Amino acid sequence: YRVHLEHYMTELLDLTVAAFDYESKTPTYLLTQFLSGIDWSVGTVNLISSIDLKSDKRITILKALTLLAGECKGELDFLENRVVDLKSQIGSNTQLHLRYDKNCDYIEKISDTSQLCTRLYCYGRDSLTIESVNEGIEYLDSAYINNYKYRKEKTIYTNIEVASDLKTYAEAYLAIYELPFLTYKVNLADLAKREIWQHEIINLGDTLRIYDDDLSLNVKVRVKKITKDYVSENIYLEFVNYLYLPKFDNIAEEVAYLSEVISNIVSYDDPTKVSVDAIDDLPTIL
Repeated sequence: YRVHLEHYMTELLDLTVAAFDYESKTPTYLLTQFLSGIDWSVGTVNLISSIDLKSDKRITILKALTLLAGECKGELDFLENRVVDLKSQIGSNTQLHLRYDKNCDYIEKISDTSQLCTRLYCYGRDSLTIESVNEGIEYLDSAYINNYKYRKEKTIYTNIEVASDLKTYAEAYLAIYELPFLTYKVNLADLAKREIWQHEIINLGDTLRIYDDDLSLNVKVRVKKITKDYVSENIYLEFVNYLYLPKFDNIAEEVAYLSEVISNIVSYDDPTKVSVDAIDDLPTIL
């Protein structure tokens, strides 16, 4: 027999909440409202800034929670005792290493070039360009542009009003999207069931490293998906280490963030390469 078990969280796809319009409410308040009257309860919430949240139609509770997490820039963790955590980042930064010759028998590396960009045109308010601060050129080229037969051009539009800020934004954006997005799939033996390996417990959102000589892998990744086989006691993991630009309340906040990113993102050993450690500090998408 083949039995497929779904996580408790799928229950929240069968329950709905009426249209709502909340103004200046804390994430804890909103999470409590959405879970009120059902068998789920509020867990740890470490986000405190008040937000506005609105839906003009009845939606599932899971959709409402997803909207909430997106608006407050947090991540949801659905625990097995029907408790929901809402944190700035779930999981922990572990010291675990996954190796083909140690605890896994399959490692797959997937390279996604669908959002790849090697030449970026970036425009601000009133058709502002970066020409005045970029030697008369209105675009930025990636250091990897010659790695491909054809350019991968992308155009983005912002409300930025200052050319230097626009260039800072464009540089940080290009540094993120000039390389393929990578995901990894791993078949892992559940060593945590053995007494000497009890510390090797892996949870959703955890950060760890994958090593593999054949694939030239030594990467820091976050756990995106966990599937357990209770017959073979194997664990199938999916990891992600690509990035996204978070939402900001205003342009000044966004430019300040990207200025800090670009100041740390260049490798000291090779200025044309992005520093892996700097990238690891940026937000990841689950």
